[in-house]
Amino acid sequence: MSLEKFGIYEGINEIIATTRTGESINSAPLGIRYFNKKAYVMAYSDTHTFANLKESGVLVANVIHDPVIFAISSFDDLAREYYVDGKYPILKDALSYVVFSTSISGKRVDLSFIEGKVLRKEVRAINRGLNAIIEACIYGTRYLAFGSDELKNRVVYYLSIAEKCGSNQEKKAIELIKMYLDI
Repeated sequence: MSLEKFGIYEGINEIIATTRTGESINSAPLGIRYFNKKAYVMAYSDTHTFANLKESGVLVANVIHDPVIFAISSFDDLAREYYVDGKYPILKDALSYVVFSTSISGKRVDLSFIEGKVLRKEVRAINRGLNAIIEACIYGTRYLAFGSDELKNRVVYYLSIAEKCGSNQEKKAIELIKMYLDI
């Protein structure tokens, strides 16, 4: 299956991964690595995402452009109000989603297509503020895990770009990231 029609192209694509076990839903930004028509993610064994993948074997990739959702889900699980009721945990604001079955080998999680749907087509130029929020979230989660000043400095650097280049949504995300990281 070609994932391009769902907005997932060759390279590393940042999506909001949602997983479920029982009534518990986990949300987390993940980079889907998509090369030669094969998709996989890297998941760390000490995360809710990894535990849910082991138990359920299903990952939903939500393609989304909302920096606030990226910020919240980087550091916390999204509330139920963010989801559509249904068989899979799909975000209301997703542009598209793809449901994958998973096969775990160490940290690598291979993804196999089950189903997907384009919900909205949105034409949008690249916004440096949104990209900077994504980078700040990535380094922010690493900062929480490892506590390095270098990682904190990278977060601050990317937040300054988001402040300069972003919309009001990116500015809301900046405040959330600062709150979660206490910086």
